[in-house]
Amino acid sequence: MTDTIRFGPGAGILVALVLFAVAFAVGLAGLTLYRDVQTIRQWPSTEGVILSGEVTQHRVRQFTARGRPRTDEYHYSSRIAYTYTVDGEEYVSSQISIAKKFDRFLATFSGTADAGYEGTWLARYPVGKKVPVYYDPDDPANALLERDEAWLAYLFFALAGVLTFAGLGILNAVRHLRSESCIA
Repeated sequence: MTDTIRFGPGAGILVALVLFAVAFAVGLAGLTLYRDVQTIRQWPSTEGVILSGEVTQHRVRQFTARGRPRTDEYHYSSRIAYTYTVDGEEYVSSQISIAKKFDRFLATFSGTADAGYEGTWLARYPVGKKVPVYYDPDDPANALLERDEAWLAYLFFALAGVLTFAGLGILNAVRHLRSESCIA
């Protein structure tokens, strides 16, 4: 005998509300990121020099459901340090861009975050290379090597849209089920 679990319309409405809340949070994060990108586009630049670059390997141990070691995964990250001068004061930073952390997440998720992938950053910024550095005029210690495009914010907006449409689809299904139960 097969038992089926049936959920009432209240469960569908709850799921839709959760989707709307997550969509709102993702959309708000996208809006914040978009504003940050627009602000950074206005930052002045100065010349900087790459001081060092390295790729580090991090071992991530995976465990079975019973807590026994299963396999080890290796994640890689690159760190590039650079120096620059603003108003006669020298600064050192290692921030590449706002999107680099998210880019690393996507690469890890897609399986392309290997030493070779992170090495492309080192090839792009070899030691001694002169580079433009974009800095916050209100806090020159806050600097980036790359001004991000708004693609990441647009990705957040698209995800918020998908979640909103999923919530609307669930509400429509609940409405449809309620109208069928009234007819029957």
